[in-house]
Amino acid sequence: MQSYLKVFLLVLLLISCQNQKDKPKEEKRIGLLGNVPATKLSFRLEADVPAPSVEAEGWKQREISAKLSQSDAFFPAVREDFEKNRMEEVLDGTFVSPDGTRILALYHRPEDTEKQYRLDLYSKEGKLIKKITPEGLAVIYFPDTIAWSPDSKYFAFIASARLVATKPQETLVPTPEPTPTEETSPLQTPAQPESTPAFRTEQIYICDSNGSALKPLTQNEGLIHFYLAWSPNSELLLAMALTWREWELERLQAQRKGEIFIPSGRPRVIEKSGRIRLLDDRKTQVLPVWSPDSSKIAAAFNTEICIYDASGDLPTQASIPLRNQLLIASQKYEEEIKKQNQDGSSETEKNQATPTSDIGVTTLPKEEDLVSFNPIVRLLWLEDRILYFQTGYVKEMLNPSESVRSFLRWHRIILSLQG
Repeated sequence: MQSYLKVFLLVLLLISCQNQKDKPKEEKRIGLLGNVPATKLSFRLEADVPAPSVEAEGWKQREISAKLSQSDAFFPAVREDFEKNRMEEVLDGTFVSPDGTRILALYHRPEDTEKQYRLDLYSKEGKLIKKITPEGLAVIYFPDTIAWSPDSKYFAFIASARLVATKPQETLVPTPEPTPTEETSPLQTPAQPESTPAFRTEQIYICDSNGSALKPLTQNEGLIHFYLAWSPNSELLLAMALTWREWELERLQAQRKGEIFIPSGRPRVIEKSGRIRLLDDRKTQVLPVWSPDSSKIAAAFNTEICIYDASGDLPTQASIPLRNQLLIASQKYEEEIKKQNQDGSSETEKNQATPTSDIGVTTLPKEEDLVSFNPIVRLLWLEDRILYFQTGYVKEMLNPSESVRSFLRWHRIILSLQG
């Protein structure tokens, strides 16, 4: 009997040890953001927090007219090859893969249409591996349009059909009539593409690190894609797009105001197979961001942040309206600034407000009474459960002396599980 009892107790002990061993793993699994639908998340706002450490690198300029990389920033081996063997071509930029083994060379030829580029793939030793863009395809380059996947296995870029400049006395090369959903420009004519499909508006293309299997991920004629970002796990792409007519309208409006043209777009997530999911039908100028674990995407619309499930059979989305809380935080912020001014605080101290998560204001202030109340202008997701965002008044002008950037304030959202 005692032997049976010992065996029984030993089995209980083993089961108990196994449960204790598995418990931390289960808690960790449940606690991961990826296992929780967006609709099951709760949030807490911490207003006017210190800037995240990454901000020390400086504000990332987004204007479409940003200058290309300077020659001293080119990958040395690639620059040397252009200087010795490709003197008739102009190197405009180099993009190094995360593992450092592959380099993309962005360049153009003297006869190319303005702002249309070509792309070649190099080894780190400066040896040309393969020419990526066929003759009929032109890379459209501005910030966030050429990107390596974090695992260095793929790269993506934005391109359209290469345009052939035509003189007034010449007859334009005929093009097919557009379908009702297409938005085309009558000013220039696309050259005939080679085997790789090309489109009259900017589409996203993907290629592997050996320069093989080049293909378009998007084939939405009439849509202009102007931003792409790989998920941290290299599985998905986040993109922004708008129609050609919307692009032209926004560009002309900015031109009339003397502003730098920064387009607004609708966020969408794209699989490497080409499957596309529109995340929101609203437009925004704020670039959406990935969560560090690749499970969520955040986008901002004025004073609202939306969280989307990046994948899954039934992806969900959640809205975080922040207008009222930011109004109250702005009232407290300005009261603090006023008090510091009266106390004779230094300018540095005035710009370092303290967190205002516990505001304690019962009356909602009026928006027109607060100069520091502004929309969201930037998102930054550095940790799974901490989403930073910046509010402020930003007006980028063609004349830099007229540009205005004021009341730039950092806040953060702390995410948690409901219940």
